[in-house]
Parts: sequence; structure tokens; C-alpha cells
Amino acid sequence: MDMLRAMKTFVHVARSGHFGTAARQLNCTASQVSRAIADLEAHLATRLLHRTTRKTTLTAAGHRYLARCVQIFDALEEAEEEASEALTNPRGTLRVHALPHLGQYYIVDLATEYQRLHQHVQVDLTFSSIQLDPVSNGYDVSIVVAERLPDSTHIAKRLGTSFSVLCASKEYVKSYGTPLNVDDLSSHRIVQLNTSLFLRGNWVLDGPDGPQEVDIFSTPISVNMGEGVNGAVLAGAGIGLLPMATAIRGLKSGRLVRVMPQYVSYRADVFALYPSRKYLDAKTATWMKFVETELPPILASEADYLRFDYHEGLERSA
Repeated sequence: MDMLRAMKTFVHVARSGHFGTAARQLNCTASQVSRAIADLEAHLATRLLHRTTRKTTLTAAGHRYLARCVQIFDALEEAEEEASEALTNPRGTLRVHALPHLGQYYIVDLATEYQRLHQHVQVDLTFSSIQLDPVSNGYDVSIVVAERLPDSTHIAKRLGTSFSVLCASKEYVKSYGTPLNVDDLSSHRIVQLNTSLFLRGNWVLDGPDGPQEVDIFSTPISVNMGEGVNGAVLAGAGIGLLPMATAIRGLKSGRLVRVMPQYVSYRADVFALYPSRKYLDAKTATWMKFVETELPPILASEADYLRFDYHEGLERSA
């Protein structure tokens, strides 16, 4: 049995969840894929996959074996990259994952400028509201927001701070007025963000008296994407908590009004995660150097624009 080929076949099946998809990716037949997996399981004397007619999932042993396979193939890739001078010449596909609001408003522009500087690199961007592990999901770098990061072997570079602010359209404020404190929110229409990171429910607003929990009573609209909340708020549907990156443009243009500016929510750090490798390929190294140089000043300037001075009772503006 060709062990490396069998391991590669297993990785494709584990990531795609289908024998047929893995076969197309490997340019072989589904029966060949099935035989390779069966031989591998026989060799290891353990079941790696649960098979049904619709989906293939990993067993507990399969999850552990996948992680080891990924490490082995990363090591082989590093050796090939070093031999072909990929460590000094950025080239190939750079795969970057980011949360949607960070991706749309920050990462797209940065990736465009980076690609102009490194024209032998193709940038593949994925935006998802689910924070993904970069290694097991095949990304070179993942841009995440977190109060703290779980223990891992990844390198984490802090790039700045993110938070959300309460916003409404001018039309909404004209029709319904402006809440002045947490208690006033109970009489207002609320647009809810509902994702795996921001679960539907009560808000926790951090202000001059510390964190306060807010019971949300009237939620005519809930959306699973930050941009959807932004669109609903702009349309006058109610008050929404918008991430800094999403809110800043509407506030600067005057289309949005900041409500209760003394409060923020979902305050957390922005990190770039990438695999810990002895030999970091040039495309990842140059991208990280570029992001570490360009993104922190942008985050800092927008955070300063939205900062509220409790002593003066005024919101700073640029």
C-alpha cells in the first residue's frame, strides 16, 4: 500500500465528506477511493470514518488521525517549498479567512494592495461568521475576534481592538426618538444579530457604570449577518448593535446616528492566526508583515473616532 497516497485520499474524504467529491479532486474513481480508505483502516486496525448513503463523518480516531496527517503533509510541503525557494519568493495561493465585517471593510482592500505588490501570489479570501481553525480548514491565515484565544500551537498576532456600537437611522430617531439610557431601550424596536458568535438574546452594554445587561423585548427583525443588520438599521427598522467596521462609514456619511454613545458591546481583540512552522512560506510571511503594518493603524483610528469621553460627556470625532 502506498501509505502517503492513502493518507492523502483520507484527508480529501475527511474534508469533503464524500467519496465522490474526493475522487474528483484526486482524479480517480470512487471505488479506488473506497479501497484506499478500507486498506488504510485495515492497516491501522481502526475505523476512521462513519459512512452513510448521504454523508461521511469522522470517528474520534479519525479526527486525531486527520490532525496528524495534516501535520505530516505540512512538513512535506515545507520541504518542497524550501527546495523550490518558496521561502524567499512569494508565490502560489494565499488562503485567508476572516469574519465578514472585517473581511468586507478591511481585508479586501488590504488583499488588493498586497496582490499588487506580490503579483505571483493569488489571494483566496473566505468570509465566514464562524471562527475556524486555520490548519484543519486549510487556511494560511485566519483573522479572528476574541476576548481570549484557546490554547493551540498557532502563532497569534494581536492587531487591535474591535467593538460594536448602538446605531439607528436619522428617520428612525425622528419617528421614535433617542433612548438616553439602558432602561429607555425597552420601548424601542431592536434589530438583532443572530450568529454563532452573537447569539440572539439579551445585550450586555459596557458604559460608565460598567457592564449592564439589557432585556430585548421588541425584535421585529433578526439577521444572521452583520451587513444585514446594517441594512435593516439604515432602512429605519430599529436600533442595532453594529461592529465598528460596519458602523463607521454610515456614521461618517451621516446616514447613521450613534445612539447612547457612552456604551459599547462585544469589545474584543483582533488577532491574525497562522500555523506555527519552523519554515514559514514567503507568501504567508509577507502577508503577515503587510497586515501587521497596515491594519493596526486603521483599527486604532476608527476606534478613536468612536471613542466617548465620559468626563466631558462627548463623543470624539476625527
